[in-house]
Amino acid sequence: MAKVKILLAGVGGYGNIYVSLLAKGFGENEGAVLAGIADPFAETAPGYEWLRKQGVPFFNTPAEFFREHQADLTVISTPTPLHSPYSIAAMENGSHVLCEKPLTPTVQELDALEERRRQLDKQLGVGFQWSFCETMTHLKRDILSGVYGKPRMMKTFISWPRGLSYYQTSTWKGRVRDGKGGYILDSIVTNAAAHYLHNIFFLLGGTMGSAAYPESMSAELYRAKDIESFDTCILRGKVGEGEFFYVASHATDLNCDPYFCYEFEKGTVTFNQDGEKGIVTGHLNDGRTVTYGDPFTDEEVFCKLRDMIRCARDGETPQCSIETVRPHLLACNALFDFGRVINFPVEMLEKVNMDDPANANICCRGLYQDLRACYEEAAFPSERGYSWSKPAVSIPLSGYQFFKGGAF
Repeated sequence: MAKVKILLAGVGGYGNIYVSLLAKGFGENEGAVLAGIADPFAETAPGYEWLRKQGVPFFNTPAEFFREHQADLTVISTPTPLHSPYSIAAMENGSHVLCEKPLTPTVQELDALEERRRQLDKQLGVGFQWSFCETMTHLKRDILSGVYGKPRMMKTFISWPRGLSYYQTSTWKGRVRDGKGGYILDSIVTNAAAHYLHNIFFLLGGTMGSAAYPESMSAELYRAKDIESFDTCILRGKVGEGEFFYVASHATDLNCDPYFCYEFEKGTVTFNQDGEKGIVTGHLNDGRTVTYGDPFTDEEVFCKLRDMIRCARDGETPQCSIETVRPHLLACNALFDFGRVINFPVEMLEKVNMDDPANANICCRGLYQDLRACYEEAAFPSERGYSWSKPAVSIPLSGYQFFKGGAF
């Protein structure tokens, strides 16, 4: 059987995850081989020496690679503005694609990308790894088979402080538009912590490869940094016969692993709660416990590359495709169309390590505790009466189909 040839587009940043997995031997039994690297800054990547020793050819762009070589699968881990054009270029050159999220900033661009994918008859998987991993696949099968019954409340909490360099060393992080006026729409909910809102929609999708569309949503959006978008997001809405509540912030001073509590009529599924650190666990009302696993292990992260190697070989549809990610992107677009961003009060901000550019930060002391209390009660900050908060804004989703470019 011929080996599946892989082009890695982007090997620094998140792309190094793929390099690290391959260097550890993941993929050796999958019938795949590295055909090339497309990254103008590959020499600065952590895995450069290992890649060089493999004798893999290096190129600045996928276009340069495809002038001389062929790939069955292109894995794209570049800055987000390059995701869609690189995906199209790869498919036009006969390659299937695994692209990190977000694929496009707007849903109309996503729909255009799907139309182009159909024309070229290629598979395109989107790198929401929880939509590929065994842990969530097992859980979703149980949800679909009725083990947990109807959803009631799907809650998730993310506290990931991000320093000033996170935004200042990038041309796109925290940006609404690029220098040419095109949309980027980067934020904590569209990119950095996108997995955890998407996972709610994915788990409630009616098939293994689909995700549920939210029916209604309200939002409180805040920022501590001098950025165009927002670094703190609290959402509440209805989806799949239940409700969801999402809390995520880069403005906190305490870092913690993401955790969630998914409540159903027949039981509850938790992650990183009640002493079960790192393990997704189901607690059924009849006393049974189901251990699903740790979705952050190397084996689980590798699932998306393993599955896309199979899709490239056999032509199967990826479990996480353009169709699967559309509900999440639609909700994010609506936030940018109708949301209102509030700056945290100046007196709430604390400057940290300002004489050390690599570690300098502006954060909000006490915000972690406030948001954690919101999570526990599924209540907005304004409903808890915090002095820094403003009432949530209703985000109209009924009939919403494309990004209008309204609020920013």
